[in-house]
Amino acid sequence: MPVNERLAKKGMDEPRAGLVEQGKASAEVATRNADPLAANNWQAEKTAQLRAQVALLETEVAEQVEARREKEGAVNAKELAVDNAKAFIRRLRLSLPECLQTTEVRTVTAKSFEIGADPLKRTPRNIAKYLVDIRVPLAALDADLAPYFNSVLPTTILDTRKVELDVANAIRQVAIGELPEATQEVYEAKGRLLDLIENLNRAGKRAFDGDAVKIAQFNKDILLNARKKRKPTTAPSPLPVA
Repeated sequence: MPVNERLAKKGMDEPRAGLVEQGKASAEVATRNADPLAANNWQAEKTAQLRAQVALLETEVAEQVEARREKEGAVNAKELAVDNAKAFIRRLRLSLPECLQTTEVRTVTAKSFEIGADPLKRTPRNIAKYLVDIRVPLAALDADLAPYFNSVLPTTILDTRKVELDVANAIRQVAIGELPEATQEVYEAKGRLLDLIENLNRAGKRAFDGDAVKIAQFNKDILLNARKKRKPTTAPSPLPVA
């Protein structure tokens, strides 16, 4: 039976160990709050499914897949591309207010660089789309913004970051179907576990609406910390040389 590609892509880059620890913690929260959750479409069967996915990800096969993935560097390539792009966006945001005060260009405003409905987060596709969306107004300010980027035209940097993101995203798009079956199944299990954790958190927020203390128990803090610890093996790229 073929794997669920959506789940496999969702789980592909998640840190297995962090996801496992998060799954265990989330299962305990679900067990302690079983009755209120059951009234909000989170039954005991779903907690059992969550624990089953955790068990799958604790197998030796899953550990070997994670080790091989890290060694091949595919995760690091994606993380590095995202880090580089977000560093560029941060510098741009810190430069725009002063630049807009002094520029003679009147066709561009701060609104030209606002993020749309989809948050960027660490999603290569969303970040790449944002870079495409701002390229035209950025080009209008190229000369005025260059001093804030070591005299490099910011559109040059943007184009470089966009290519890096596209390459990283392309690797993720083609990799699933070409991977060994066991690897695909591990990625699918990670994606399914993440789905379950997120669904549990939403059920918890429905069950305890208005109770901030209770709602705070339904989180992904362990996983988020694990993601932060998974640093690229290479430092973020410096600004391109003019």
